[in-house]
This record gives sequence, structure tokens and C-alpha cells, in this order.
Amino acid sequence: MNYLPAKYLLLKRLDQYQAIQAIAESASVDLDVFTLAQACADAGKPATVDLPQTGISMRHGGNNRDFRGAQSIATARKGNPYNDLIASITIEAEGLPWEASIDLRSQPIWFAPASLEALIAQLRGANAETNELRQLRYELEQERITRQSLEVELTALREKPLEPRERASLERLVYVLAIEAGYRLIKPHADEQNIIEAAARHCAKVPAGKGTIAKFLEAAKTRAESERES
Repeated sequence: MNYLPAKYLLLKRLDQYQAIQAIAESASVDLDVFTLAQACADAGKPATVDLPQTGISMRHGGNNRDFRGAQSIATARKGNPYNDLIASITIEAEGLPWEASIDLRSQPIWFAPASLEALIAQLRGANAETNELRQLRYELEQERITRQSLEVELTALREKPLEPRERASLERLVYVLAIEAGYRLIKPHADEQNIIEAAARHCAKVPAGKGTIAKFLEAAKTRAESERES
């Protein structure tokens, strides 16, 4: 798959300005020439520079040596904090790094189309992954918000007091079921313990708070007695 813009497909190499434009158009990423050259070097597809045939002096420690012609760039960085056209580059020769500063106006950095294609593919893949992660985070956040809203609603329902008619109906129902089950409701706390044990045998959940069931039973008995008297 060709990632380079069509206008660059017939070129054997792209200069620094063309390469930066190609990356911006194809991957929607803005890179400076130093970052671009270093990225290509790190990927094993280094950019190159054409040194003058008269040679340019490069240094390694306290040693100097002249280099000329096309050289692969091992590292690249800004050579002058106040001038974007001065680059500090390193090449390797006989296993040693040699460094020099070059003027990009007279010694531009060149990039092979294959190097840029590989980098664009990597950047586009990273962008796609970033978009997927962003979408996943959004979906998870929406799920969290929805779950939180449901929990708030459930809490409100649990805490909402029964209306008088609902409470009366519930107490009548509890009374009938308790009497039919053989509970005389004379000792509600003893009945409560029996109900808890019965629930355990049937793997059923009942209110766990001590005295909660007894209160329901007492309320049911009180209502039944008051309604009989009336």
C-alpha cells in the first residue's frame, strides 16, 4: 500500500521539506526535520546527507576526520537553539560515531520513500489505536455514568417510604402469611429467629438486621388487632 502523496511517488528521494509535508499530509502529524531524521534512524532506515566533495571535518572525542559524499545519519538534533537550519548530525564509520554541524540550506537531509512509507504506516497505526482507545474510554465512561444513575435511582426507591395504603396492604399480607404458617406472633423475636432459619433452609434472603423481621411482625399484628376492633 502506498501511503505517500501521489506527487512524491516518482521521486527516488525526498528532501527535508518534502518529507515533512508528506508526513503531515499522510499521517496528520507535524514533525520537525530533526525528529523525522532520528525516527528513521531508530527504525533502521536512516536518512542521508550529501557532504561536499572537498570534505567536512567531523569529530570523535578529541579526533577529527574528513568525510565526503553521501552519508547515513545515525543521530540528528538541533545544532543551534536559535537557528532551525543548523543540525548536529552523527554518522558511524568503522564502528565509531563522528559528529558535525551542518547547514541545512546547503546540505539538506534526504529521505528514501520506503523509509517514509514505513514511518507513515506506523504513525497511522498509532493514530488508529489512539482513536480506538479514545472510543473505548468514552464507552466505558458512558457505562459508568449509566450504572451510577441506576444505582442512584435504586437507592432512592429503597429509601422511599411506603405510602400509607401500601404499608397497610403489606402488613395485612404479612399477618395472614404468618398466621397461616403457624406463627402466633406472641413472641415476635422468637418468630424472627424461626423465619431466618427457614429462609436459610430454602436459600432465601431475608432482612439481616436484628429485630427487623420482628418489627414487621409486630406491625402486622397491631394492624390486624386494630382493624378487628374497629
